[in-house]
Amino acid sequence: MQIGRAAAMVLTKETNHKAKIIIGKDTRISGDILESALVAGICSVGADAHILGVVPTPAVAMLGSLLQIKPVLTIQGEKLDTCSKARGMKAAFRIMVEHLKEEKETRFKEYADKGELAAAVAYTYMSEEEIQQWLDKLQAEFPDLPVCSAPLTMSIGCHIGPGALGVGLIHVHR
Repeated sequence: MQIGRAAAMVLTKETNHKAKIIIGKDTRISGDILESALVAGICSVGADAHILGVVPTPAVAMLGSLLQIKPVLTIQGEKLDTCSKARGMKAAFRIMVEHLKEEKETRFKEYADKGELAAAVAYTYMSEEEIQQWLDKLQAEFPDLPVCSAPLTMSIGCHIGPGALGVGLIHVHR
């Protein structure tokens, strides 16, 4: 219940309007109990809970895509964290670029100073034209770095849905 309440409070604060939270679950025994607790916490602070029932992970990802909800995640080593949420790809891209600029000046400064840093775009199910547009935008933000792109694997793509975008900094070994 506390997780549902906290999520609704954070989302309401970030978006400045009543949060709408979609809940999907799998077939594990704990699914019903967790769903009920989340709904109670979400509704206790006045947010809306939309219950999908038992659905595969890709269905929840697809619904998020249809609603233009873009979680902004940070991956450092093997650790994955949500650092923000954005409405639409352009807003998500701006947030990601802000984080990369900060990382370039702190964690990756040594590599940047040696010319051993590149900026990269990773994506799922995008046309060549869309990929090139994102590469051009990334290059405009980091004119001193080479840029490259690569598709995300199918195992990742089926969970996050089509049209996903990631940007990052890469240490170029020489």
